[in-house]
Amino acid sequence: MPVIDGKPTVSLNKIMYATDFSPVADQAGNYAKALAHRFGSTVEIVHALSSSEDDTPVAVDEIHQHIHRLTEKQKEFRASGISTVFSQSYEYPSAGALLLMERQLGPDLIVVGTSSKSTLDRFLLGSTAECLIRDAVCPVLTIGPHAKQLKDGPLPFEKIVFATDFSDASNKAAGLAFALAQDAGGHLWVVHVANTELKDANENEGEQEHELREQLSQMIPEEAYDWCFPVRTIEHGNPAHSILHLANRVDADLIVMGARRKSFRLMHLRRGVTQSILAQAPCPVLTVH
Repeated sequence: MPVIDGKPTVSLNKIMYATDFSPVADQAGNYAKALAHRFGSTVEIVHALSSSEDDTPVAVDEIHQHIHRLTEKQKEFRASGISTVFSQSYEYPSAGALLLMERQLGPDLIVVGTSSKSTLDRFLLGSTAECLIRDAVCPVLTIGPHAKQLKDGPLPFEKIVFATDFSDASNKAAGLAFALAQDAGGHLWVVHVANTELKDANENEGEQEHELREQLSQMIPEEAYDWCFPVRTIEHGNPAHSILHLANRVDADLIVMGARRKSFRLMHLRRGVTQSILAQAPCPVLTVH
């Protein structure tokens, strides 16, 4: 059944931008700033300064140093006309502190950067970003190490890849994907990656392809063709590779996916695929519960 009725809208009144002052966090800050310009958002810059595992108190000089950096970051946002405040926590671990701040602040979106390490094609996502994606209440926009560099100004997501497995989480993600596509009047690729190889090419493949395309069609309301350009597509093979290949092929500005809590698995993907998408994506990845 259609998950969108009528013309969807997106509202981002408050954005929570999590930073550790690293280069990838600065890149995430550029996205937070661009989104704030686009949607007239207030930005809450947050930083978690963790104590050590043996509960050694954080040095006062270190606290002052990071407050200074937060103040400078706040000035940067305010200079571009964005209403901005900042918060700092000394809780341990940092991911838990950020989740607590999310509950207290009630943002519409979290923006966070993440780096990755690659060993024998195994990609590991930073633990803080992983916890936010898994446990945050609101959607999370993750900026990976290969995401596009931004130019100054508002950010329209003109080319969006929405990956679905027809789950409840995917249905919720669809609403935001269509709303963002409507906002930009852009292109939206609604993609499903078949989790099994199609056999008996002359008969079964055609039947399964038809059934999947019908399911994708049901996710796209007729009205959507009036305000964006939705395209159905079915991919086969490795899910992460397929989604990334499509995103690269269409020069996507954004990948949208449904997220399942606790298991840190997006859609029905096997272990390690989610990390690969987030670590290798050529654009930001928006996850929605």
